[in-house]
Amino acid sequence: MLRSVRFSLILLLAGSACPLAPAAPDAAVTTDAGLDLDVSVVDGRALLHVDLPDGTMAVQLALTGAPLDVRLEVEGWSSPSAVVVGVDAGRLLTAAELEWTGGTGRGLAGPCRVRAGYGAAAFLCPNALDPLWVGGQHVITLRADGWTGTLHASLRTVGPVPDRDRIIDVTLHIPPGLEVAESVELRATTLLLPAGVRLVVEREVSETTALVLDAVTLRSETLAALQPTSPGLDVFLLASLAVVDSLGQTRSVASLVTSLPSDVGGASLAGLILLNKGFAGMDDAQLSTLLAHEVGHALGLFHPVEFASADGSRVTDPLADTPDTVDDATLNLMHHTPREMSVRISPDQRTVLRRHPGLR
Repeated sequence: MLRSVRFSLILLLAGSACPLAPAAPDAAVTTDAGLDLDVSVVDGRALLHVDLPDGTMAVQLALTGAPLDVRLEVEGWSSPSAVVVGVDAGRLLTAAELEWTGGTGRGLAGPCRVRAGYGAAAFLCPNALDPLWVGGQHVITLRADGWTGTLHASLRTVGPVPDRDRIIDVTLHIPPGLEVAESVELRATTLLLPAGVRLVVEREVSETTALVLDAVTLRSETLAALQPTSPGLDVFLLASLAVVDSLGQTRSVASLVTSLPSDVGGASLAGLILLNKGFAGMDDAQLSTLLAHEVGHALGLFHPVEFASADGSRVTDPLADTPDTVDDATLNLMHHTPREMSVRISPDQRTVLRRHPGLR
């Protein structure tokens, strides 16, 4: 069983630290239930000192309260174990694999590579060779561009993950008139089982049928009106989903997560998956693949190989055992355009998935 996690902040901090609820005997997660922690951001920066218990495998920081158009970044994470990572989405990166540009890690191929900013969730892991942190004080640096004020912060830690399958609770919100077969949930669950992750899905009726989001922030006032209800992930099935760029051009998208990784279990806008049932060519097999794919994103996985940039170069996932060419990536569940044949999950991807504190 993990010991309590204690917090202190070294800038203006409102609120006081209190012990966390103990984990269940077979649980991997220590939650911050009952903790009310407010972080004051001054001149765009705050530092959080975290006293971690021995045996910690991963830490998730969730931040809420900033305006929709303000980006939040976790600039760095330093520890007595000499591991320094940025917002790394749970990847197994060491300090040697990171470069720094303006405080943003380039280990995932460039500034602003991670869409964790507007919500926000950051998943921090030690390196693969030394999978447990040494207990003690660690420092998280937070920056909020263009805004000063008070954020609400929560933090969960993951200890040694049990051998049994880990479970993620999913609430599927379906508006009247949109039909979805139960086989969608069954196939999505089947795709994730090789990773030791099992979906438990409940259905609810939704009044939301269409969303248009800002292409950069992945937010809108309409999205902000949604009320997440799940103890895990809220998935909204839509008749239409689109993003609009700075030039006012709108394009339809098949699916997305509102934060990567997601604030699973945090009941915030950073813990949503959006699926576009009205996307061209969408059938139940494709919908189930996209559901499993987006759950992978929510738990910290990126595409093995991204779309080509303007100069023809491609960003590749730094996990050692994921494909590094477009053709080889086709069979991986996290292929940037998943198909019915995209079913494989690598051992390192499995490790990242199972570490997420939103699983039980």
